[in-house]
Parts: sequence; structure tokens; C-alpha cells
Amino acid sequence: MMVIDCETTGLEPAQYAIVSVGALDFENPENQFYGECKIWDGALIDLKSLACNGFNEQQVRDPSKMSQSELLRQLKLFISKIDNQTPAGHNARLDVEFLYVSGNREHVLFPLPYRMIDLHSIAAGDMMRQGKVITVENNVSAISLDRVLTYVGLPSEPLPHHALTGAKMEAEAFSRIIYGRNLLPEFQKHAVPEYLLQYSKTT
Repeated sequence: MMVIDCETTGLEPAQYAIVSVGALDFENPENQFYGECKIWDGALIDLKSLACNGFNEQQVRDPSKMSQSELLRQLKLFISKIDNQTPAGHNARLDVEFLYVSGNREHVLFPLPYRMIDLHSIAAGDMMRQGKVITVENNVSAISLDRVLTYVGLPSEPLPHHALTGAKMEAEAFSRIIYGRNLLPEFQKHAVPEYLLQYSKTT
């Protein structure tokens, strides 16, 4: 699967823009992608989103950065070389929607499939199996990425958020929940919790 994370200027793909994308091939995690771009003319900017991802207005409008079209073309080339192109992530639906809408706008069509692998769902299922409390807000699950990272023995995602860091941490969480083992060397110092190690004995 392809773990992907987008940083954007807001949460609505038709109105806001991608500012960076990070991705890696889960089956070959050394194969990674990162790119930044300037926003498209007319894109809205939510300052709360910029505060989260660490960009400022000058940076996202920087004319020296590649265009959205070029970033998407580079990402499409990266994806084309991955055997299993199923998108995965904690907010996979939103990331894929941004790529789809942005790709249509820039005439860069993505071969992204309908199905996705959702870290939230996998984590929630494992938490229920372990008898852990599922956080609920407004009558729906409110398991954040940081909650998942804590569950798998990792620190919170650092602020400001960085697209490749996010993709790496999500991939590491997938590996710990599915296989009960570490995936990336930078997270080796963080022990896999005992309740997840049971999976490593059967794979």
C-alpha cells in the first residue's frame, strides 16, 4: 500500500490548495516521496491550517516553488512505480479527495482506486479487541492520529506537521498494529507495546 499525507491550506479540496505531499511505499519503506508547491491562483487560505503545518502565506505563494501541476506530475510518477498503489493513511479519504480534485483542476489524472486502507479503522478495531476505551465525541469515534501513535508506542506527531513525517509515522503505526514490529529505523528506539507483540509471533 502507499501511505500518503497531504498538507493543505484548508479542508475543502474545491476551495483550498495542497502545499506539500509526503508518501512512502509500505512494502518498500525506503522508497519515499516529498514535495512542496505554490498554491493555485484563487485558492483560499485558512490561517488555522497554516498554523498546523508551519507554512505562512508568503511561503505558499512563493513563485519560485513548483506549481501544483508539477508536484502532482512528480507524485504520479512516484506512484506509478509502486506495485500496490492502494492509498493508506489516517485521513486517507481527505488526502485522496484533495489529489483527485486538484488533479482534475490541473489536468493530471490520478490512477487512485476507490478503496483505501484507513489507519483509524484498523486502530479502532485493534483497540476494541484489546478492550481499550474508544474516545467518542458527538456520538462518533474521535480517535486522533496522536491517540493512535500513543497506542502503538510512538510520540505525538511533532508540530508543525510535515507531510513526509506524517506519512512515516502512519506507516510505522500500520506496521506495529498489523505485524507487531518496527518498520522504520528512526522509530526503533520506541518500543512496540507488549499487547502488540503478540502479532509478531505469528507472522
